[in-house]
Amino acid sequence: MRFLGKVSQAELRQHLSTHQVMVLPSSHEGFGIAYLEGFEYGMPAVGANRGGAVELIEHRKTGYRIRPGNAGEIAGAILELAGDRNRLAEMSLSALRRSGEFPTWEETGLQVRDFLMSLLRSENPPSTFSYP
Repeated sequence: MRFLGKVSQAELRQHLSTHQVMVLPSSHEGFGIAYLEGFEYGMPAVGANRGGAVELIEHRKTGYRIRPGNAGEIAGAILELAGDRNRLAEMSLSALRRSGEFPTWEETGLQVRDFLMSLLRSENPPSTFSYP
């Protein structure tokens, strides 16, 4: 394992496109945008059964949710996928489909922009913002 530090978007895309599984067992992942970024590249995720992983990872469908700090479960998930390429392919396709259920950064930015513009134009601005 090596830590790359800050990388450009092009380097990040290169790394994501050349790997098959994302392992991010963080116990403090608020939303889990990294999981969605991996899903966009068809990478099933191994994440802790907390925070954003619970909302995004469908256990044994788009990845594995493991108990925080449980190295044995992380290793087991990786070994299972390494030993069953058909399972890896199924989970990769499920992860890719799952990524399509969420707006892109561009779509989100446009929604926020439209919301803020509506505040400027309105005498009675909406009190909340929600995704479609």
